[in-house]
Amino acid sequence: MTTTTTTPTTAAEKNRWYLSAAPILHALVHLCVPMAAAMVVSALYNVINAGFIGAQHDTSLLAAITFGTPLLGLVMAVGGVFGVGAVR
Repeated sequence: MTTTTTTPTTAAEKNRWYLSAAPILHALVHLCVPMAAAMVVSALYNVINAGFIGAQHDTSLLAAITFGTPLLGLVMAVGGVFGVGAVR
């Protein structure tokens, strides 16, 4: 008598398992911690970038950074939608 294993082996199977059969807390930790870390790094980058640009004492450069940050976030969100959709 053989038993079948339910352990995912490939990356696609692991992703499918986290999204369909994993315990909620385990899936949230696995999926949210990298996203939260990326958001913290992005926020730090934006603050440091604004500091360096602000040191130039040019309001048009600082306005460009202020406009570019949400625009970059929007582009990343659209890319994330297509990136997640690309995994079958």
